[in-house]
Amino acid sequence: MQKALLTFFISLSSFVLFSQEKITISGLVKDKETNELIIGAKIVCDSTNATLSDIDGKYTLTVNSNSSIQLTASFVGYENLIVTVKASSIDITKDLYLETFEQEIEEVKVTADIAKTRETPIAFSKISSKQIAEELGTRDLPMILNSTPGAYATEQGGGAGDARVSIRGFSQQNVAVLVDGVPVNDMENGQVYWSNWDGLSDVTRTMQVQRGLGASKLSIVSVGGTMNIITKGIDQKMGASIKQEVNSYGLYKTSFGYNTGMLKGKWGVTLGGSRKWGESYGDATYDDAWSYFFKVQKRFNKQTLTFGVNGAPQSHGQRTTRLPIAVISKELADQTGVNYLESLDSISNVSGSEFSSVRQGARGIKYNPNYGMLNGSVFNEKIN
Repeated sequence: MQKALLTFFISLSSFVLFSQEKITISGLVKDKETNELIIGAKIVCDSTNATLSDIDGKYTLTVNSNSSIQLTASFVGYENLIVTVKASSIDITKDLYLETFEQEIEEVKVTADIAKTRETPIAFSKISSKQIAEELGTRDLPMILNSTPGAYATEQGGGAGDARVSIRGFSQQNVAVLVDGVPVNDMENGQVYWSNWDGLSDVTRTMQVQRGLGASKLSIVSVGGTMNIITKGIDQKMGASIKQEVNSYGLYKTSFGYNTGMLKGKWGVTLGGSRKWGESYGDATYDDAWSYFFKVQKRFNKQTLTFGVNGAPQSHGQRTTRLPIAVISKELADQTGVNYLESLDSISNVSGSEFSSVRQGARGIKYNPNYGMLNGSVFNEKIN
């Protein structure tokens, strides 16, 4: 009896050991249509055991023998392949052939003029109407961008309306400027004359600066970046504002803005206007300007019809930019390593020089070579 029981347990142990033997399943993963090897395909055995096809397109899995197993192969752009393999007591070779999707993968398109955080893959900054109201003052709208990464704005000669902005080192001709999604760059040279948009800051809801190629769906020159100025409209609450501003040079600005928000019938009106007058930074760079803005909107379900009119009749004095540094300041010339006397001497030897001479010396940082006195009054030969 004991001998019989011993024989039974030995047989059972042999069965258990035999049933737990391991074998390998291997093969190649290929494109069913082209027969090309697929590298990096994922092969899963019964949802627990997984591997990837190597650089030669080969996979290898270790499984229990004498069992029925299910293999699932997957790769980007291909349909999942599911096969059932009967594992015996010897290693198995099984090639897997994947088929591409019958439908094409949908193309990803960026068609909006406004970039969205964590959605649009570009670098951009937003400037709110509150920041503009607190920091801009009587200056041209681009001057607010000096606090924006990658942007540099300057008033050039110091006259109102003559500002220029560069983004990532690209000049303004390579920066697309849009107002409510409509490009306003000059069609011939790509320039933007900010004196023509005086007063726009008073009705700006937000301004977005996109650095590098932007997200606009329009064919515009935006190698350096894109500035999209969004004005107030029916998506804003009803509100009004009146401002009086003055800078340290004696330039005054009075402005007002009014927005109805969305009225009955889904209509909306936005009004704005300003008056600017006085002196700018450089000598004889005065400003005498008006501006007006009028916009009517009508909402139709998800669409909005907008009719707008704006203008900026003005006259302002300018001055020559890029004057020799010795003409401006002896201290600045010394700091930059320019020989002050030699520079002035070479300038005075130029026929018809209108800048300075050794006798006159540096003329000061506000010096304007384009103005003088005519019949007892200040006369500037550079008037915009």
